[in-house]
Amino acid sequence: MTILALIATFTIPKILAAQQNGSKNAKAKEVAGVITQAALVYQQKVGAFSGTMTGEVIAPYLNYVSIDTTSNFDDPVFTGGGAATCNNGLYSGCYKLHNGAYLVFWREDFNTTGNAVFIGIDPDGRYTGGSNDKALWFLLHINGRLETWGTAWNDPANDPDWFSW
Repeated sequence: MTILALIATFTIPKILAAQQNGSKNAKAKEVAGVITQAALVYQQKVGAFSGTMTGEVIAPYLNYVSIDTTSNFDDPVFTGGGAATCNNGLYSGCYKLHNGAYLVFWREDFNTTGNAVFIGIDPDGRYTGGSNDKALWFLLHINGRLETWGTAWNDPANDPDWFSW
């Protein structure tokens, strides 16, 4: 009985963590699809991206539940893994999606090249403060390519442990 208790002590938390990580990964991939689809619809209706590309141009083509300007979410970039407020000057609100994830766009003035939009995703849509709960950042390029922050800067440490393509 003691051996079974020891096995359970070490195994159950790993199983639960793997389940949570799988859920976050699935939500992030779903959001990647939502972003890509919104960009495609924009291009079909308006034409190719030109000039300075911002998140606000594809936002009308997102399928979202609401915009939240008061909640906190996990932000790995500007807060070093801490909380960021949905409307803190860097973001113009959190788009709450049907799967519970939050999506944020960096405001236009932080995109100096105009060739990509920085899009943050917090899969659970709330600040949890855990080291493995950091949000995932995507870059949507003017040509429609979507990549993670870690891939773009060749630094996988910028992507959360739970995410993989």
